[in-house]
Amino acid sequence: MCTSFTIKTDSELIFGRNLDVETDIGTVFINPREVKKTAYISRKCNETPAVWRSKFGSITFNQISKDIPHGGMNEKGLVVEHLFLEESVYEQPDERPALISHQWIQYMLDSCKSVNEIIKSCTEVRISNVDFKFPIHFNTMDRNGDSAIFEFINGKMLVYKNNPRLDGVLSNNTIENSLNQNEHIKDIGKNNYPTDVANSLERYNIAKELVEKYEGQNEIDYSFSILDAVSNNTQWKIVYDIKNMKIYYITNSSKKVRTMNVKDYDFTYYTSRTIDINKNPNVKNNWVIYNHAINSEIINSICDKSEFINSILGKEEIASYDSSIKKWNS
Repeated sequence: MCTSFTIKTDSELIFGRNLDVETDIGTVFINPREVKKTAYISRKCNETPAVWRSKFGSITFNQISKDIPHGGMNEKGLVVEHLFLEESVYEQPDERPALISHQWIQYMLDSCKSVNEIIKSCTEVRISNVDFKFPIHFNTMDRNGDSAIFEFINGKMLVYKNNPRLDGVLSNNTIENSLNQNEHIKDIGKNNYPTDVANSLERYNIAKELVEKYEGQNEIDYSFSILDAVSNNTQWKIVYDIKNMKIYYITNSSKKVRTMNVKDYDFTYYTSRTIDINKNPNVKNNWVIYNHAINSEIINSICDKSEFINSILGKEEIASYDSSIKKWNS
């Protein structure tokens, strides 16, 4: 399970997230501009896969495969992250091309520079409701300070944009249930409510309270303290400093805060590089040029470690996906 939040002040735009899963194995990708991409759709499925051009470069955190990230930030300062939501039911097939839920993240990072552009893009593509259905919802924030949470409930998309009641906090319950529980706790008093970070609603309440208590402390340290407070088998802790275009992260294995300055990375075509998430990104030789063999290793590793992922996305199927780098020809 996972928790995320945002902090907005006149001088700060912060997005934090925990990834609470079986293992901290993973890969950081430098995703270049001007690449032609085709959505990963099973050959057994009749969906029309989305095809798009990566207009913007991005840095993403992946466990499953290239272009199927858990989340990331693009060069325009847009952050898109996902969290598990059992109640998710995606829209019914229509004339729009489809992609799987995690690839929706990469599509938006490739295509959009703002939350408003994500909302518009949702009229152009949709998440497949028949193929490899990871039930998730999405938390987003941009450099303008706009934020939005996207949920798919009973086959309909719900967008909560700049909702002052939310503080950008999201865990593994619907927004409606989270807000209702938060109001209930205020009514009965938090001392009468048990603290259990294994409970998604309680993690939501803890994170929301801590965001509301922020009073200008060191924003990075404070953000990690929020993530510590809601940690539950946490494997990755990631903090995006959107105004300064920096990413800070900790893995369960390394225990060290790693820092990446998005402005330092080259997103021109054919510069796709990758690094093991537990290695230091500031050591140049730790980065390797991406190839399909690396992707196969990523797929095999996570499917061997995660019964959940393997049960939804078999490694034989995903390994057949053409993840090669192809230049967009307009």
